[in-house]
Amino acid sequence: KKFSLTLFCFLIILYMPFILYGDFVRDDWFLRDLTAKTSKDAINSLWGAFSNRPFAVIFFFITSRISDEFVFYALLNLIILFTSIIIIFRSFEQFFVDSFIKITFLISMMIPIYSMTNLFSPGMQILGNVSLFIWSLSLLSQKIFFETQNKKYLFLSFIFIPFMLLTYESAFPLLSLSLFYPIFKKETKYFLIIFLITFLGVIIAYLIQKFFLPLFFDDI
Repeated sequence: KKFSLTLFCFLIILYMPFILYGDFVRDDWFLRDLTAKTSKDAINSLWGAFSNRPFAVIFFFITSRISDEFVFYALLNLIILFTSIIIIFRSFEQFFVDSFIKITFLISMMIPIYSMTNLFSPGMQILGNVSLFIWSLSLLSQKIFFETQNKKYLFLSFIFIPFMLLTYESAFPLLSLSLFYPIFKKETKYFLIIFLITFLGVIIAYLIQKFFLPLFFDDI
C-alpha cells in the first residue's frame, strides 16, 4: 500500500503539469474540429481518415460526441495507458523473481521513455494506447485460459487480435510476446494453437482491410 501511494503521488507530480498546461498539437486539431460537426458529417470525415481502421472510426466518433477539450483526451489517454500497464504487469508478474524487478518494470512502463508521441499527442495518437489496451486484453485472456482451461478465454484472446489491428496497428510487434507466452507459462502444449489463432487473427484483419473494406471505400 505504501508503494502504491508513493507511485500514485509520483505519477501525479509527473503528469499534472502536462494535463494542466498542455495543448493539442496540429494533428489533433482534426478531432477538435470534429466535435462541431453533425454526427453524419463527423462519420463521413472519420471514414475518410480511417477507412481501413473501422474501430478507430467508432472510437473517435464516440469521443467527439463527448468533448473536444484537451484535458478530456489527456486524461482518457492516461487512463487507457495505465489500465493497459496494470493488465500487462499482472500478466507477467509471476515471472519476476524479486520486488526490485517488479518495481523497475512497472515504473519504466509508466514513464514515457519508449514513445512520447502517444502521450504528448493525446488526440490522434491515443489510438496507440487503445491498441496497446486491446492487446493487453488478449494477453490477459490467454493467461486466464491457461489457468482455468475455459475455452471462451482462448476465443477472446483470438478475437481481440483482429479487433486490435482494425483499430490501430502499433501494437502488432507485441504479438510476438503473445506467441511466446505459453513458453513463459510452461504451457508449451498450447504453443501451436496460440500460434495458429494469432496467425489467423492477423490474416482476418488483413483480409478485411485489403478485400472487404475496399468494396465500400475506394481510397483504401
